[in-house]
Amino acid sequence: MLENRWEGIDEFVAVAECSQFTAAAERLGVSSSHISRQVARLEERLQTRLLYRSTRKVTLTEAGQTFCNTASVCRTVAKKRCAQSVISPASPRACCA
Repeated sequence: MLENRWEGIDEFVAVAECSQFTAAAERLGVSSSHISRQVARLEERLQTRLLYRSTRKVTLTEAGQTFCNTASVCRTVAKKRCAQSVISPASPRACCA
């Protein structure tokens, strides 16, 4: 099965920004179990823990903070490239999925 390398990143960033799986799920319009599974799979692929979880709050590990900063920059660049490809169809297209 071909794995999507980007899978789980939006979910992780939402959790990092909201500090809760439930709030992140509401923001993205999915279930909290979906968020939890995606973040767990992302951590598994990266072979590192990104979040400290408690029953009330989620905090970033040092690796999680670094990854969140990098993921945010990558998402911004991808959105800009996607917008540019819509404005200028002759330019190379970025993956907008």
